[in-house]
Amino acid sequence: MRIAVAAPNRQLLGGAEQYLRGLLPALRESGHEVLLVVEEDSPKGEGRVDASLPDDAVHVVGRNVPSNAVRRIAAWHADVVYSQGLTSPALESLLLASLPCVLYVHSYYGTCGTGEKRYRRPKLTMCERRFGPGCLALNYALGCGTRRPRTLLAFYRRQTQRLEHLAHYRTVLVGSQHMHAVYRQHSVGDDRLQLLVLPRTGTAPVEGRVDPRALSGRVLFAGRLTPLKGCAYLVDALPVAAAALQRPLTLVVAGNGPEEKSLRECAMQKGVAAEFHGWVGAPRLQALYADADLLAVPSLWPEPFGLVGIEAAGAGLPAVGFAVGGIPDWLVPGVTGELARGDPPTPAGLAAAIVRALADPAHYAALRAGATAKATAYTMAAHVAQLTQVLTAAAFGEAPGDRTRTPSREPR
Repeated sequence: MRIAVAAPNRQLLGGAEQYLRGLLPALRESGHEVLLVVEEDSPKGEGRVDASLPDDAVHVVGRNVPSNAVRRIAAWHADVVYSQGLTSPALESLLLASLPCVLYVHSYYGTCGTGEKRYRRPKLTMCERRFGPGCLALNYALGCGTRRPRTLLAFYRRQTQRLEHLAHYRTVLVGSQHMHAVYRQHSVGDDRLQLLVLPRTGTAPVEGRVDPRALSGRVLFAGRLTPLKGCAYLVDALPVAAAALQRPLTLVVAGNGPEEKSLRECAMQKGVAAEFHGWVGAPRLQALYADADLLAVPSLWPEPFGLVGIEAAGAGLPAVGFAVGGIPDWLVPGVTGELARGDPPTPAGLAAAIVRALADPAHYAALRAGATAKATAYTMAAHVAQLTQVLTAAAFGEAPGDRTRTPSREPR
């Protein structure tokens, strides 16, 4: 099968891009032909999702007319478009009108005016509303997101367009039970909505056995340093947890972003030993997994999935985090780590989860074993097999309201 994968950019920024970096070579190894279409290029020298692809298998739309990109895909004789959530309404509209399209939802695509799916007032609370005109007023009443009217209107209009586009995708794929419920709430029927969990993309295989080792006192955060990711709550939680455990804890940060400076200052003020490694590649991240006691995923929004948790679990690293969004799908309290309340999330609750995970050596050893066992189910091979079925049905099967498409070639 000839699969055109459409994505916003080619730079490794977060879980969605990590997924693509692992998926693209896996699709080719399974016998599919792949063309990556990206809206934006990335600076040279940065990590890219398409490192495994030849240059002629990547098309950068950039400032080009979107119709040129569609012509390129058509000339390549794509059977199906696998979209990762585009930012250009024009490009998305043209693709949906021209070819069978399948969407993988990595965020609140078409279901939230700000994309954060949370309120800040009267307390930090996860939003369960259906997206609609009322969101414009509630943005100010409940502190959902931006306070700039022009910015809010631009976000709202874009999300409204996306919600309209959802009706034209052959299949909408989501990665967690939480996201499945969100899209059912927004009228994506069961005939087009499927749960397809994200796979591990790390290079290290999952070991069948977890060898005992001494605790290091290192708590790892891996991800973008933005307010939504909650690393500031982790800085506040660590001194409380260290006091309860009566041993020092070190914050290890793998990632960069706009909050880095303030996090460094906050850690220094609170006396938290901290290491900031910036963005790291897969081999270095695996080494950080091996040296840490816990992965912290303190997201302050309903994280759609939290791929980093499964990646770390494959290295035998249990996690702590708030019970929000898709995180409880893989962070099972007492089995793969410990959860803190997410409504509202608090540093004190996160500190208590850290203490529960680390206080008893036997319990901690069981968490390591449980995390490893959980990770074995999230394989790329199983993901590609299920995804191939979905894409094949979209390309050559009958879509809702459409006649069966006659393929120009047999599925490969």
